[in-house]
Amino acid sequence: MYGIAYGMRYAGDRKVLTEGHIMRAMHATEARANFAAVLDAATEDNDEVVITRSGGKEPAVVISLREYEALKETAYLLGSRANARRLMESIENVERGLIERRSLSDDGSVEA
Repeated sequence: MYGIAYGMRYAGDRKVLTEGHIMRAMHATEARANFAAVLDAATEDNDEVVITRSGGKEPAVVISLREYEALKETAYLLGSRANARRLMESIENVERGLIERRSLSDDGSVEA
């Protein structure tokens, strides 16, 4: 059920390390024969499944709807240069410990 994504060619029964994480890869014929398992891998195991194709056709990736929506949201949030800068500054502040914990009250006001 796994293939190797190096060069995007099906090469046997393996998991692939791609950009720092393990990704499943398989040929379209195998994916079709195991479609329920492919969907389970994407939705239950939160795996990305690369579907390779013959004839030099571009591969595709199967991911869960939740993962797709998260990617779209991230792209939207980082789409504005100013917003991306503010988000990166916020992440840096968290990493440096320069944060102040706050909570919201029932009426929506901020409590320190």
